[in-house]
Amino acid sequence: MLSESLHQELIDLRQRVAEQALMLTQMGQQLLHFQQAELPLEASHQKLSVPLQQSSIAIIEWSAALEVVDWNLTAERLLGYSKQDAIGRHVTDLLSLEQSHRLIATARNQAPGDRTLHQTVTPDGKLAVYTWHNAPLMNGQQQVTGVLSLVHVNVDSPATAVLTEAHDTTQHSIAPLSSDFLNAIINTTTDPLFVKDQQHRYILLNDVFCQFMGWHRPNVLGLTDHEVFPDSEQADFFRDTDQIVLTTECDREDEESLTNLHGQTHLFSTKKSCLRDATGNKFMVGTMRDITALKAAEAALKQSKEELEMRVEARTVELQQTVVQLQQQVHERQAALHKRDQAESKLQYIRKFLESVLRTLPVAVIAKEAKDLRYVLWNPAAEAVLGATAKEVMGKNAYDLLPLEQAEALMAYDRQVLQTRDILDLPEELVPADGGETRILHTKKTAVFDEDGNPQYLLAITEDITERKQAEAALQQNEAQLRALAQREELLNRVANQIRSSLDLDTILQTTVHEVRNLLQIDRCSFCWFHAEADQLANLEFTHESRGADFPSFLGTYPQDLSKPADRHNPIIESLLSQTPYRVDDVETDPRLKPEARDILRFYHYHSELLLPVQILSGRRGGIHCGHHSAIRPWSESEIELLQAVASQLAIAINQAELYHQSVIAANTAQQQTQQLEEALQELQEAQAQMVQSEKMSSLGLLVAGVAHEINNPVNFIYGNLTYANEYIQDLLQLINLYQEQYPTPTKQIQTVATAIDLQFVMTDLPKLLASMKVGADRIQQIVASLRTFSRMDEAEFKAVNIHEGIDSTLMILQSRLKAQQMRLKGCEYARPAIEVVKAYGNLPLVECYAGQLNQVFMNVLSNAIDALDERDSRRDAAMMEQNPSVIRIRTEVCDSDRVLIAIADNGPGIPEAVRQKLFDPFFTTKPVGKGTGMGLSISYQIITERHGGSLQCQSSTGEGTEFLIEIPLKQVPQ
Repeated sequence: MLSESLHQELIDLRQRVAEQALMLTQMGQQLLHFQQAELPLEASHQKLSVPLQQSSIAIIEWSAALEVVDWNLTAERLLGYSKQDAIGRHVTDLLSLEQSHRLIATARNQAPGDRTLHQTVTPDGKLAVYTWHNAPLMNGQQQVTGVLSLVHVNVDSPATAVLTEAHDTTQHSIAPLSSDFLNAIINTTTDPLFVKDQQHRYILLNDVFCQFMGWHRPNVLGLTDHEVFPDSEQADFFRDTDQIVLTTECDREDEESLTNLHGQTHLFSTKKSCLRDATGNKFMVGTMRDITALKAAEAALKQSKEELEMRVEARTVELQQTVVQLQQQVHERQAALHKRDQAESKLQYIRKFLESVLRTLPVAVIAKEAKDLRYVLWNPAAEAVLGATAKEVMGKNAYDLLPLEQAEALMAYDRQVLQTRDILDLPEELVPADGGETRILHTKKTAVFDEDGNPQYLLAITEDITERKQAEAALQQNEAQLRALAQREELLNRVANQIRSSLDLDTILQTTVHEVRNLLQIDRCSFCWFHAEADQLANLEFTHESRGADFPSFLGTYPQDLSKPADRHNPIIESLLSQTPYRVDDVETDPRLKPEARDILRFYHYHSELLLPVQILSGRRGGIHCGHHSAIRPWSESEIELLQAVASQLAIAINQAELYHQSVIAANTAQQQTQQLEEALQELQEAQAQMVQSEKMSSLGLLVAGVAHEINNPVNFIYGNLTYANEYIQDLLQLINLYQEQYPTPTKQIQTVATAIDLQFVMTDLPKLLASMKVGADRIQQIVASLRTFSRMDEAEFKAVNIHEGIDSTLMILQSRLKAQQMRLKGCEYARPAIEVVKAYGNLPLVECYAGQLNQVFMNVLSNAIDALDERDSRRDAAMMEQNPSVIRIRTEVCDSDRVLIAIADNGPGIPEAVRQKLFDPFFTTKPVGKGTGMGLSISYQIITERHGGSLQCQSSTGEGTEFLIEIPLKQVPQ
């Protein structure tokens, strides 16, 4: 057991090493795949980084905590902070309080994105106008992960300079500038500028605005927007927004689209302000900033960002799926999916772990590269098992280390594994070791494949199983001893089981001698009886034996004359008479043997003999006799003890068998008497049931005949008067018609009564009413005739009749069950179509029979057919019943010129063979309690076979319907 456990542990450890090696290969392939997949993403990132860094717009990316994540070159140039100084700083360290609050609102997803205009002083002391565009950054779960800011800066804006200068003039009372100088300043600005009065007329246009629009200033001054713009809706928008600024005197910023005379459309950021002159007149001053390029850059940046996010998201999903597959085995690999350095660290850790495992494994692990089969792995266990160090074999192949013949054989094995891709198992290899000892090795070889499925390495795992084989040999020896003991116990158990399972003495004795011989592996085992006779005469009878095929049988009776010394000193007889065991290990040397006994054993060619008496309560003497002819066979004490136990069990079996034999004799006598009583009771019950059934049918016949007679009299009276009633009514109707022709205008009273009784309807319906009554009377007459025909109470019991009339009368009585109706069977209601009856009557002469009894047979057979069809239809739906309707076929014909055949068949579910065998047994029924007595077909069988000398057969199989064949002679011998 210890060696098996150790062997199983070594197998499990070898499997784990193979799994670790396979997992290491797979992880390396996955890492290479991830690194290759990251290259396109890195290239896309670099392509997008170049335009973002060189953009004329300051681009700033903030984290969810509003700390700088990215800061491009334009942001460094315009906002005065280098990327190194800005990265990681909070928004409040870099921007004004107002702008910081706007970014915080955007980061909290309180603002979907905004555009603001701020004036501030740059770090070099210049006044600048900042245009900020802020937008939140969302992940796949619509959570804010940061904010993206686009900043457009215009340093020394002319409009800002004019406003600043005007402010300074007001504050310090500097002398006013000339109008020419102000116009020159306005015309030098790079942004369009215009001024309108309260009537929305252009009073000032700078050169930039006129150049873009393609206007000639003198032609436009004094005109309104409706006069210069062809689009009236756009002119209305300009007028409305201008009026809001003039009315509220509040600044307004809009993004407006303008198309010049050249057909060019640009997008402008327009700011409109209301100013008053010295006399208080209002003027609307507008400055415009061309943001077409800015919007295009924003759109391009948004598209690039969306494409990047889609690719990153798709790649992220793929990486997540891969991580889920790997995280169960190597949880640390998650870091390696993101950073190459961490992956290399993990890989190095796993390599060290596997190297440690390989160093500590008690089995030899060897790997060769697939091309030249040179050794690339040779663990310490391989050094111990194979007697060569790793330094001696690494980088070499078999040709460098072994003789040519051994190298060729080894290389052939290795190439076979690489070509077939199967695992090669060499369960036992004998390898000479130091000191002349031979070691037994168990080797398995398999190929290790690269990611393309090509063999890359040959892996061999070799285990020294010498000690295990030695332990298995010792264990087998112990198992043989234990098996022998177990077999002895099994023999004893089998004999005991035989006692419980069989009371046949021959079976018990034969089983005992057979099992004893097989267990002891002897030439012969037999059972013998000693029968004492009068005058010292006796018989020694061998009744059962088990022997080898090469030895003769000793079965038989051997007379013994106890007055003679040779018979009297027969050791078998002495043992049986004294009830003591008899044992001879060696006939030639056993000192206890008498000369007469030794001569007898020599005569039968025995070398060893053993007999164990069996004590029987009845006083009979018997014993188990064992003999060996081919060689001396010493008998061990354990074998004798086992045979004594077998003899004890055998004695119990013999005693029980004798008791059983006596009880069987008594039981057979009682059974014969019981069977006679049962047969008499069965006959009495059948006779009683037949009498009851006959009495019931007789009473039913009397009742049917009486009812038919009582119904027939009034029906005849009605039927006979219907003809006269019809003639009288026709006369009255003719008279009424004549009155209507002669007196077309009756009195008012007659008209009132005719209308009240609906005279025309009565005249039309009355003949139909009489015709309906005649049909009903005809039907009643047919039913009465069928009842009288079925009962046959007004005719002699035995006479020649028309068989077809009896069948038709039976069908008439069963008509209510044949027509379509709502049925209820086993608690279920269903609509059953009418059962079709197909008649194929032959040309039959009158048949001598007991007509009433024969009608009873027709009734029983047809009723059973209807019951079978109803039971089958209760399990079918309307479609199935329409596809395969229920049909009863009745066929009659003359056969053998002196017999008539009536066949009644249905297409019902059929009758199983087991049920068909019992169909005509009394009291046998398959119907529920209360629906059948089990006597119908039994009585029908007796009526046909006993009363008519005919035959009643049933032909049926499950699913193919049932047919009853009734055959009776044309002429009967009255009974």
